[in-house]
Amino acid sequence: MLLYQKYMMKMITIYTMMMLMMMSTTNLIINCISAYNKNLHPMIFGTMLLLMSIFSSLNINIFNDSPMFSFIMFLIVIGGMMILFLYFISFVSNMKMMMKWIYMKMIPIKFLLMIMLIIIMMMNKNNMLNWFYSFNETNNLFNINMNDLMKNNINCMYMYLNMKMMPTIIMMIYLFMCLTLIVKMFINKKMSIRKMN
Repeated sequence: MLLYQKYMMKMITIYTMMMLMMMSTTNLIINCISAYNKNLHPMIFGTMLLLMSIFSSLNINIFNDSPMFSFIMFLIVIGGMMILFLYFISFVSNMKMMMKWIYMKMIPIKFLLMIMLIIIMMMNKNNMLNWFYSFNETNNLFNINMNDLMKNNINCMYMYLNMKMMPTIIMMIYLFMCLTLIVKMFINKKMSIRKMN
């Protein structure tokens, strides 16, 4: 059992580093694009949303024996949010994607900062793991016999840890607010969002 705990801690550490690197890369792409750029195409944001959805699906899939939950989550996010991007793209169908040179010059600086952040996190990985998982929750996660592990009960334990509960609730509230606001925006004018020529 002790060997299994060490193996799980090593896998959690490696996985956390990988997810932080992927999230940092996506964050680098987002920060290199200015919000005040009038030539910014919605397809860029659609691509970023696709990347974040893939990373979230990998995050869910890594701790589940069955990939169905992550696949359903991916389909829900893509099916819901990409429809909104299709509406926005219909307004700017003839718009060209242009990037100013000043934004491209910031990429090496932000890339170096991202590498420095990853190196600092790898040097302090033990403190980072203690921040992600409290001691009692980690013990509860590892004090599981193999029968419970084969029955896939560990997945529910991991998803509803106290340290993981708040981001899930915030995402639910955010999605509900987006749904309500979009319905309120178009409930008064019952017409197609796309302009008719």
